[in-house]
Amino acid sequence: MSRVPQPWRHGIEDAKSDIYVHFVCRIHIAGFRLGIASRGGRVLVKDPKVLSKLMTIEGVSQRELAAAAGWRSHSYLGRLLRGDARSLEPEPARRIARRLGVPVNDLFRT
Repeated sequence: MSRVPQPWRHGIEDAKSDIYVHFVCRIHIAGFRLGIASRGGRVLVKDPKVLSKLMTIEGVSQRELAAAAGWRSHSYLGRLLRGDARSLEPEPARRIARRLGVPVNDLFRT
Protein backbone atom coordinates (compact mmCIF):
# COMPACT_ATOMS: atom_id res chain seq x y z
CA MET A 1 0.00 0.00 0.00
CA SER A 2 1.59 3.26 -1.06
CA ARG A 3 1.22 6.55 0.72
CA VAL A 4 -0.74 9.31 -0.92
CA PRO A 5 1.14 12.63 -0.86
CA GLN A 6 -0.39 15.04 1.61
CA PRO A 7 1.04 18.53 1.12
CA TRP A 8 -0.69 19.83 4.25
CA ARG A 9 1.51 17.48 6.31
CA HIS A 10 4.77 18.91 4.99
CA GLY A 11 7.55 18.48 7.51
CA ILE A 12 5.71 16.07 9.80
CA GLU A 13 7.68 13.02 8.65
CA ASP A 14 10.92 14.93 9.25
CA ALA A 15 9.89 15.81 12.80
CA LYS A 16 8.83 12.23 13.46
CA SER A 17 12.13 10.84 12.19
CA ASP A 18 14.06 13.34 14.35
CA ILE A 19 12.26 12.07 17.46
CA TYR A 20 12.78 8.47 16.37
CA VAL A 21 16.50 8.96 15.67
CA HIS A 22 16.98 10.65 19.03
CA PHE A 23 15.54 7.74 20.99
CA VAL A 24 17.04 4.94 18.90
CA CYS A 25 20.49 6.52 19.22
CA ARG A 26 20.08 6.83 22.99
CA ILE A 27 19.14 3.17 23.26
CA HIS A 28 21.99 1.91 21.06
CA ILE A 29 24.63 4.19 22.57
CA ALA A 30 23.80 2.77 25.97
CA GLY A 31 24.73 -0.63 24.53
CA PHE A 32 21.53 -2.50 25.18
CA ARG A 33 18.00 -2.80 23.90
CA LEU A 34 15.13 -3.10 26.34
CA GLY A 35 12.50 -5.78 25.83
CA ILE A 36 8.86 -5.80 26.76
CA ALA A 37 7.71 -8.40 29.28
CA SER A 38 5.40 -10.92 27.72
CA ARG A 39 3.90 -12.52 30.83
CA GLY A 40 1.84 -10.35 33.10
CA GLY A 41 4.47 -7.71 33.79
CA ARG A 42 3.51 -4.08 33.48
CA VAL A 43 5.50 -1.59 31.44
CA LEU A 44 6.25 2.03 32.26
CA VAL A 45 5.86 5.08 30.07
CA LYS A 46 9.35 6.51 29.52
CA ASP A 47 8.25 10.09 28.86
CA PRO A 48 4.59 11.17 28.59
CA LYS A 49 5.66 14.29 26.64
CA VAL A 50 7.15 12.16 23.86
CA LEU A 51 3.97 10.11 23.67
CA SER A 52 1.93 13.30 23.46
CA LYS A 53 4.23 14.79 20.81
CA LEU A 54 4.01 11.66 18.65
CA MET A 55 0.23 11.76 18.92
CA THR A 56 0.28 15.35 17.66
CA ILE A 57 2.67 14.53 14.81
CA GLU A 58 0.58 11.56 13.70
CA GLY A 59 -2.69 13.44 14.16
CA VAL A 60 -4.10 10.84 16.55
CA SER A 61 -6.57 11.84 19.25
CA GLN A 62 -6.71 10.35 22.75
CA ARG A 63 -9.92 8.54 21.83
CA GLU A 64 -8.38 7.04 18.68
CA LEU A 65 -5.25 5.88 20.48
CA ALA A 66 -7.26 4.45 23.39
CA ALA A 67 -9.38 2.51 20.90
CA ALA A 68 -6.22 1.24 19.17
CA ALA A 69 -4.94 0.11 22.57
CA GLY A 70 -8.15 -1.86 23.08
CA TRP A 71 -9.56 0.32 25.84
CA ARG A 72 -13.23 1.32 26.03
CA SER A 73 -12.47 4.79 27.37
CA HIS A 74 -9.76 7.37 26.79
CA SER A 75 -9.56 8.34 30.47
CA TYR A 76 -6.63 6.06 31.36
CA LEU A 77 -4.67 7.31 28.37
CA GLY A 78 -5.28 10.86 29.62
CA ARG A 79 -3.87 9.86 33.01
CA LEU A 80 -0.77 8.40 31.29
CA LEU A 81 -0.27 11.60 29.30
CA ARG A 82 -0.60 13.79 32.42
CA GLY A 83 1.77 11.57 34.39
CA ASP A 84 -0.92 10.60 36.93
CA ALA A 85 -0.49 6.95 35.86
CA ARG A 86 2.85 5.46 34.82
CA SER A 87 2.24 1.80 33.94
CA LEU A 88 0.12 -0.32 31.62
CA GLU A 89 -0.11 -3.88 30.38
CA PRO A 90 2.32 -5.00 27.63
CA GLU A 91 -0.33 -5.66 24.96
CA PRO A 92 -1.86 -2.15 24.96
CA ALA A 93 1.72 -0.78 24.93
CA ARG A 94 2.44 -2.78 21.77
CA ARG A 95 -0.77 -1.57 20.14
CA ILE A 96 -0.05 2.07 21.01
CA ALA A 97 3.47 1.87 19.59
CA ARG A 98 2.21 0.14 16.43
CA ARG A 99 -0.46 2.82 15.92
CA LEU A 100 2.14 5.59 16.32
CA GLY A 101 4.61 3.81 14.05
CA VAL A 102 7.52 3.53 16.48
CA PRO A 103 9.19 0.60 18.27
CA VAL A 104 7.70 -0.25 21.66
CA ASN A 105 11.05 0.27 23.36
CA ASP A 106 11.08 3.92 22.32
CA LEU A 107 7.99 4.70 24.41
CA PHE A 108 7.92 2.11 27.19
CA ARG A 109 10.28 0.21 29.51
CA THR A 110 9.85 -2.85 31.70
